[in-house]
Amino acid sequence: MLIFRRENKYDGAFCLTLLFLILLQISYKAQTNTKKLVLSTSLFEFIPDIKLNTSNYNLGVEFRLSNLVSLSTNFGMVKSVGTPQGFFVIPSIKTEGFKAQVEFRIYHNRLHEKQLRGFHFGPQFVYKFTQTTREETVLDYVDNNPYPNSQHYKLNTYTVNRFVTKLNLKLGYQFLIRGGLVIDPSLGFGAQYISSKADNRLGNNAANDEPWGKLFDTGSDFYPNLSFQLKAGWAF
Repeated sequence: MLIFRRENKYDGAFCLTLLFLILLQISYKAQTNTKKLVLSTSLFEFIPDIKLNTSNYNLGVEFRLSNLVSLSTNFGMVKSVGTPQGFFVIPSIKTEGFKAQVEFRIYHNRLHEKQLRGFHFGPQFVYKFTQTTREETVLDYVDNNPYPNSQHYKLNTYTVNRFVTKLNLKLGYQFLIRGGLVIDPSLGFGAQYISSKADNRLGNNAANDEPWGKLFDTGSDFYPNLSFQLKAGWAF
């Protein structure tokens, strides 16, 4: 006999809540040795983005400043993993650069004051520089002989230097699992300033950088910013 199961729209939320509670329970059973240092990486940043098909190969370190305060830093090299293809991409040859992140954390964890775990909040500063190589088709010359005039075009290669500065308020919960394993999901919201400058561009290669209308190659503007990070690492 076939039995049809009706899906509950709250199943997803229930599973996420259950997973959070399990990690919370494991975290509080972690060893009680004082942890002063965490080495980690931001997992989602290895996934290539849609716009430029780049990954951020990153490594971070967090060290305790006092019982409930720490400084978390992360540095990564941004590189293309292939030519961008599909919708919503910026046509380009390659992109390279770096990304630096600094976060001042305040932990709300009175039960384990000397452990880098629990709920945390604080400001985060992000700076990212990328150099993107692009191509454009431009007029090369006009042939006046014979009549009628004929126009000849060529491909021109140029670079776009892009600077992104972000200031966020971060909220997160760092799980410290037995043995030293660290899982750190966090949410950040704030503002970002994006500035672009093209070198050796001859034409007008119009491609939008953001959905609000800024061109990728030139210009600068402020935008809101929302980010989610999932870090994993080891505490020492």
